[in-house]
Amino acid sequence: MSETENPLAEKPLTDYALQRLRALAEGNGLEPLKIKINSSDEKDVTLTGVINLTAKAEARTQQLLGRNLKLPKVERSFTNFNELAEFVSERQKELQASSDWYDEVLTDLDKQPGKGWGLENARIIFDNHPEENYSASVGCTKCFGKGTLICEYCVGRGYTPCRVCSERGTEPCYTCYGNGMNPQDQSLPCPTCNGSRFAICRTCQGRKGIPCGNCQASGVVMCPPCKGGGKIVELSTISFGAEAVFASGSGAELPGALRRAMDRTGGVKSLANGHATIDYAKPKDEDKRPGLMQLQYTAKLRTADIVVQLGERGSRIAVFGHKRTMLEVPAFLDKSLEEPLQQLAAVAKGQGSLDKMLEYRAFKDACGLILTGQGQVENLRKLYPLGMSKEMMQKILQTMRRALARQTMAARWIGFLASFVLADVLGGAFYLTPLHKTILLNTGKNAALGAEIFVPIFCAILGFVLTGQAALFHLQRRFPGKKLGLHHHGGILALCAAVIGLLVPFLISWLQPDG
Repeated sequence: MSETENPLAEKPLTDYALQRLRALAEGNGLEPLKIKINSSDEKDVTLTGVINLTAKAEARTQQLLGRNLKLPKVERSFTNFNELAEFVSERQKELQASSDWYDEVLTDLDKQPGKGWGLENARIIFDNHPEENYSASVGCTKCFGKGTLICEYCVGRGYTPCRVCSERGTEPCYTCYGNGMNPQDQSLPCPTCNGSRFAICRTCQGRKGIPCGNCQASGVVMCPPCKGGGKIVELSTISFGAEAVFASGSGAELPGALRRAMDRTGGVKSLANGHATIDYAKPKDEDKRPGLMQLQYTAKLRTADIVVQLGERGSRIAVFGHKRTMLEVPAFLDKSLEEPLQQLAAVAKGQGSLDKMLEYRAFKDACGLILTGQGQVENLRKLYPLGMSKEMMQKILQTMRRALARQTMAARWIGFLASFVLADVLGGAFYLTPLHKTILLNTGKNAALGAEIFVPIFCAILGFVLTGQAALFHLQRRFPGKKLGLHHHGGILALCAAVIGLLVPFLISWLQPDG
């Protein structure tokens, strides 16, 4: 039950660290051979740990109310809640006392990173042991299983008495005011009540009552305790698994490099992330106890505590594990790139050659990221995870953007001037020719206004796009074979071109002879 060894782990960590640091320095202003190993303490380390596993059968109980309940498949049903609770309690004890879970928990642990090394207060749910459901159903004592109660507002009649006619269905005639005679001709009977002095009640329309709004005229309402189901259902779900608690058996005896690495990478449990070869010993049958199991772990890895000469200064770094993770590496490239960065800033002001600056690998990588639309610090960090600070990366990217903008200045000015000329041509062609008057005379007011607005906006968009495309065209020629990911590179000059493109047609319109 051992993990496959990383074949790269057999190469000395010291040699790997030296090779890695020299590779970072190459092309970045620092002579690789100036990086040397002053001393190294490299050794194989074995760490121990223990996981205590406790069988856990946890039960969740919930009440289900309402009509047309959809219950999951249940193993057994009971007639009252006490029987259900007693059975669930006994079933939990039975599961926790069984020995069926030993092999299953080991199978699940083997799927975990590091075979479970470092699990702290973790809950392991057994894949091969599905949840068990048990239920009990009891008739509602409020509605006696009917699911409904008599409406207390209408007392089951479905309507409330009409207060106008007092449930007679009629009221004194509202035309003759109850005397039965036609108000216009006292010799004739009232046309509404036909002389009877009573008319159909206008409030209840003769029904002697008003439909009850509480029960919707049905006379009954849903029983609140059971929500209309006529019964109360309790569902208990038992999930069977194990609780894992990890404890490290190694501490003060750890090498300095590994101890510092643990402090920076999340402690001993981080070794499960591919840094070490981790194994555990199966407990003997005589050591197994019902509901409990203890696994003894070992984690084997190599560490190196190195003092390395980085140019003029020595630094202590740590390298550990199969992934050969390097920690505490100082930002030694910052100093070697300080002077070249000043020269790049001069290029951004029009002094010096960008080609010479691109001989520095970090600058060339930054330039490539910017051109492909990936000029973020995170992307440069992927290329230089060691040896360079975030602040230096930000300075390099910002300065390189200014340098590229300087390279495209002439192209952007050409695009700007071309957009200015086109705005003059388009504005003059529209406002200073019969086309403008023809549109005003032969189209509606809205269409004419749309044409008036369209021309300046079109010139503004044309100026912005043309200036940016001129810059991109220059960059494509400057860096052939590079697939540009930039959407626009016109800068402030492109915005100026857009403003000019907007104003020129309006100015021509204002100066046209016919006003």
